[in-house]
Amino acid sequence: MPDYVIEDLDSCNIKVKCERHHAKELSDFFTFKVPGHKFMPSYRAKKWDGQIKLYNMYSQKIYAGLESYIVKFCKERGYTIETPKRTKKKWSADHLESLLSGLDIQLGGKPVKPHDHQKEAILHGMNTWFHKCFTTLSSMAGKAGTPERIVTCSTQERKKQLAVEL
Repeated sequence: MPDYVIEDLDSCNIKVKCERHHAKELSDFFTFKVPGHKFMPSYRAKKWDGQIKLYNMYSQKIYAGLESYIVKFCKERGYTIETPKRTKKKWSADHLESLLSGLDIQLGGKPVKPHDHQKEAILHGMNTWFHKCFTTLSSMAGKAGTPERIVTCSTQERKKQLAVEL
């Protein structure tokens, strides 16, 4: 049996199952002191120790984006780890074209076709694991419509809701 077992909870959190002493070691690894914590009122009132703990030993939750660091943590210490098997669907440009053709995108009553750089940004967003990606577009590059298209294309295909932050 592996020392650590990772399970997906949702798109934001994973559960790391392990024995109590392993959980304490993982919690210590993912704990850090906040700069300037000594000057914060909650620290001065002794309500907070000035630390942020990313791994909760009791619920066994940690952010999903830290999974690669957990794997590295285990390899460095010689622990065995079991990660979930994930199937990753790779979206093609042709599939994106078929999804975009079904959308009625208009600006001032005139139909608008996305540019190549916008299509590349949409494909990057759709092909990223758990839809976590960072795309930088230059000024006047159609940033307002690109996230909307990612959400629309992804929800049409997967029947899910996605949150997009602009």
